[in-house]
Amino acid sequence: MKKNYLLLTLSIFVLSMALSGCSTTKSNNKPSTAEKTNTIGAKLDKLVSDYAKKSKFSGNILISKDNKVLLNKSYGMADYKNKTPNTPQTIFRLGSLTKQFTAMAVMMLEEQGKLNTEDTISKYIPDYPKGDKIKLHHLLSHSSGIAEHTSAESIKNATHYYSPSDIIALFKDKPLSFEPGSKFQYCNSNFILLGYIIEKVSGIKYEDYIKENIFMPLDMKNSGYDHNEASKEKAKGYTQITPSGYEVEAAYIDMSFPYSAGAIYSTVEDLQKWDQSLYTEKLVKKSTIDKIFTPYIKASPSNYSYGYGWYVNKTTSSLSMFHNGSINGFLNSIYRDANKKTLIIILSNSESIRTPFPMDEILKLINKNL
Repeated sequence: MKKNYLLLTLSIFVLSMALSGCSTTKSNNKPSTAEKTNTIGAKLDKLVSDYAKKSKFSGNILISKDNKVLLNKSYGMADYKNKTPNTPQTIFRLGSLTKQFTAMAVMMLEEQGKLNTEDTISKYIPDYPKGDKIKLHHLLSHSSGIAEHTSAESIKNATHYYSPSDIIALFKDKPLSFEPGSKFQYCNSNFILLGYIIEKVSGIKYEDYIKENIFMPLDMKNSGYDHNEASKEKAKGYTQITPSGYEVEAAYIDMSFPYSAGAIYSTVEDLQKWDQSLYTEKLVKKSTIDKIFTPYIKASPSNYSYGYGWYVNKTTSSLSMFHNGSINGFLNSIYRDANKKTLIIILSNSESIRTPFPMDEILKLINKNL
């Protein structure tokens, strides 16, 4: 939700360069698949454990290749006060990882003929200023020019319930930053509008649509829309965790405020199910998946463009995509290479990460040994 990437996922920005130079080493005495998996798992465990210790990482990391889990490990505490450790089943707020589910919901409705990405906002919100110029495509690809609603001041005041209309009122009358479709500008407001449109078109709440059409079909039992309910399965978010054991809990935010741009929660194991579904037609047709992962507009980092709810980089050897997600006390990332079927999920309940995540080292290690 926050518009910063911090140190947790900085190394993702150069992934395509790291991947382009990787190759598989052949040997006459080939070890079995199980042996290779165990070996690479041990190497990854050491690499990530060393990182976690150095960076004071608190959270869960899952790494898989060809749907084989190479590492699924937890670090630190879900609740430092009560000494509750993180486990693979611990639930984390996803922040902007929510956007990939919102984008999928829009595309499911398009397949059903209930909307079209070429439709303008004015079709669904007739009184929206300059809504006849802004297409759903622009919202999905962050190329609308709409003003950001998550200012420092608005987040500070996000401690009470907001209806979708309340949130839209925070930005609808602000001027556009640029002509829709002319450039990329990451903006949470785009996905707030998409959530509202999903509700209008489907006739049910955003959270119910996501649950009934994505989470339930994929058996993602530990995923949902966060209503600030206390639960021992949910990790608490921290802004600071020091080596001496000093912790600072993150400021409260009412989860109605991030809404369809950042209010979903999940686990690493549920997100792996989500990843695997994107290789199938369980939710939508392959042509729709291809549309989601089309690099529409050049974004930052420089070698990535933005698709629908994902940063995408397409080369001759890989189709990689990722997204970061941050919200009070949580820093997350999901990276996948659809050609090499590589998946890295990082969910952290601490903002006090001190060193960049070794993403390029992990990818080199995987591609060299598998």
